[in-house]
Amino acid sequence: MKDSNFSHDFFDKWTEQSAYILGFWYADGCIMINKYKKRDCCYAYKKFSICNTDKQILYDISKIIGVTPYTEPKEDGRKLIYRISVNSNKFFDFCYALVGTVDKTNSIHFPNIPHDYLRHFIRGYFDGDGSIYLKTYKSRHGKRIVNLSSSFSASKESWVMLDELKQLLMNIILTGNKKVTQQTYKSGSSSRLIFNQYDTMLLCEWMYKDATIFMKRKKKIWDDFDKDKLRDSQKYFSNKV
Repeated sequence: MKDSNFSHDFFDKWTEQSAYILGFWYADGCIMINKYKKRDCCYAYKKFSICNTDKQILYDISKIIGVTPYTEPKEDGRKLIYRISVNSNKFFDFCYALVGTVDKTNSIHFPNIPHDYLRHFIRGYFDGDGSIYLKTYKSRHGKRIVNLSSSFSASKESWVMLDELKQLLMNIILTGNKKVTQQTYKSGSSSRLIFNQYDTMLLCEWMYKDATIFMKRKKKIWDDFDKDKLRDSQKYFSNKV
C-alpha cells in the first residue's frame, strides 16, 4: 500500500539507498503484470514487490520508498513473511530493463551496475540472498577454531550470474578464485558462491564501509568478529601497499 510520500521517480537517480534496495529486490523481489477484466474490458497494471522474513530491513526499506508493508498468512512451521508491493510502471520498467525478464529467478547474468554504487547493490543482494556465519571446528591438535564464512545463493540455473559476481569481487577487492557449487535440498536445487574467512572479511569491509542501510542481524556478526585477524594478515597488508 502506497503512502503519501511514495514517489514513482525513486529509481531515477542512483544513490546508496536506490542501489541497495535494487540489490535486495534482485535477491528477494519480483515484478509482474496483473491482468483483470472490468465491465467486459481488459486492463493490466505493473507491480513491483519485495518480501523477506526479516522485519527490521523490510520496515527500513518501506520507510525509504514510502509504502506500508504487510504480512502474509503464516504457514505451519514457517517464519512470518513481510512484503512490500507497489503498482508502478516506472518501478517495473526500470527493473525489467535491468534484468530483461519478469522471470528474474532464472536470469543468468549479473546486471550492469555503475561502479560507484556496486557495493551498495551487492550489499542489498547479500542481505536478501546471502549469509554470514561462524564455523567452529578443531585443529589436528584439538584446538577449537572459529572461522568466519559467507555465501551468495541463487537458483540452480543462475550459476553463471554468481560466477560473474565472483569475477567482479576478484577484480575489485581481490578475493580468491572460488568455485560456484550446485547443491540439492528437499525444497529444490540452488547455486552457491562460498567465501572463506579472509575473503569474507575483505567482502564485509568493502560492503559495510560507511553504509547507512543494511540488515542489522547480519552486520552484527561482522561487527562482533575479531577484525585484527584481517589487519594482521600479511596478505592484506601487501594488497594495500
